[in-house]
Amino acid sequence: MGHTRLLILSEPKRGTSIDLDEQEQFSVGRTESNDIYIPESSISGLHCTFYKTEDGGFAVRDEGSTNGTRVNDEPLSPSEPRELKNGDIIQIGAVEALFDQKGDASSALNSTTSHQTVVNLLDTKTNSINAEAMKNLGQRTGVHRSAVLRGNKKHNAVMMGIVIVLAVAALGVCGWAVFGMLSGNAGM
Repeated sequence: MGHTRLLILSEPKRGTSIDLDEQEQFSVGRTESNDIYIPESSISGLHCTFYKTEDGGFAVRDEGSTNGTRVNDEPLSPSEPRELKNGDIIQIGAVEALFDQKGDASSALNSTTSHQTVVNLLDTKTNSINAEAMKNLGQRTGVHRSAVLRGNKKHNAVMMGIVIVLAVAALGVCGWAVFGMLSGNAGM
């Protein structure tokens, strides 16, 4: 028997794998009452449903969501199911997921070739959703903001200017204090 899963590609649940073989259908939405709960503002309370078809495949149906559901950049009409194929990219609001359906393990063992799902995210054409909505764009995983700023030449120049101004000001205050002490001592 094959193995079917949904792999979340976007934040906040990037890397989460959901085994679709466990139930006949899965509701997806922003509320915790859904089978697949994704707390993201572009996702409706009940956004879409994944379900097994009569022939053993899987389909997805948009449930009248505000921001829509897309399969390979094609929008779904509400309540009209779309049959899914291995490697399909599903957009649920601003969250992308990969439909990964592996074949029967026994046939894979007898085969001399192996199959692998490869996704080129540049070809998903997700430009209809702005970058602000897709929180995972523009972020650097594992890099702190300060490390990113250190590589910015304009930021470095501004910071160097601030350091120089502070150093001159400190020298001026020290100089004035020394001059004041010397001037005060000279009058005694």
